[in-house]
Amino acid sequence: MCVGDVLFGYGFVKSTSWTVSGKSVGDVIAGSPPAQAALDRQRIGTLKPAGPVRLVTGIQDDIVPHRQARQLAVDWCRKGANITYEAISLPNLGDKILTNHLVPLITDQGDAVSWMTDRLAGRTAYSNCWTMPLQP
Repeated sequence: MCVGDVLFGYGFVKSTSWTVSGKSVGDVIAGSPPAQAALDRQRIGTLKPAGPVRLVTGIQDDIVPHRQARQLAVDWCRKGANITYEAISLPNLGDKILTNHLVPLITDQGDAVSWMTDRLAGRTAYSNCWTMPLQP
């Protein structure tokens, strides 16, 4: 499915409606060690990226939680990866309607394009992992 199909078809549906027990999909997985192990093997952040990575997250993001994105940066930094991390702080623009996810993406486009242009031009990316204790 396309992102739009998923969003409009399932964006506001609770996963409890998909299970016979009425438990959320997260609860079902948490109660199944084999399912949890399968997901743990796929968890992003367990391997060190081979090249530089730019990771930007909106603090108010309610689609990809800020805490989760920040933890990915921390995990990769601990592995010695070349990570450029930035947390975008904007006011809460309305929960569960995509604005807290999309507006940081839009406001960051200039910096994102510049970062990618520099990589394609062969310029070195400098990690800012040292700032992680200071960043939200």
